[in-house]
Amino acid sequence: MKALKIGMVGAGFVAHIHMQAYKQVVGVQMQVAGVTATKGAEEFAQKYGIPRVCRDLEEMLQDPEIDVVDICVPNALHAPFCIQAANAKKHIICEKPLTGGFGSLDTHLSSGSQCKKALYEEAMKNADAMVQAAKQNH
Repeated sequence: MKALKIGMVGAGFVAHIHMQAYKQVVGVQMQVAGVTATKGAEEFAQKYGIPRVCRDLEEMLQDPEIDVVDICVPNALHAPFCIQAANAKKHIICEKPLTGGFGSLDTHLSSGSQCKKALYEEAMKNADAMVQAAKQNH
């Protein structure tokens, strides 16, 4: 059976937790084959013996060796990165929260229930876009 090749997107706190979890997986041959991050990718790759550091997400998604991307970035980036990965026909691991409403400064300055409603609507729009991208590409 071919090894499942994972691309790590992010090299922060959550990425380290995921690397420890991957060490405990049994029954599936897997390899973290690449990493990309705005900071710390080289050090992360060195620490975990990851053979490839990608400049950015686009470079990682173009790699035919990568089967699945593990999205370990701030929550506000989950939706755009997951949609980009789905459009590249990659499988996706995305830790909760899947997405959210992150709003603009105007949203946050609005009053109570209006702000909550706007953030909820944004979260649902993001989630729907992610599900649609996954359905169209798998």
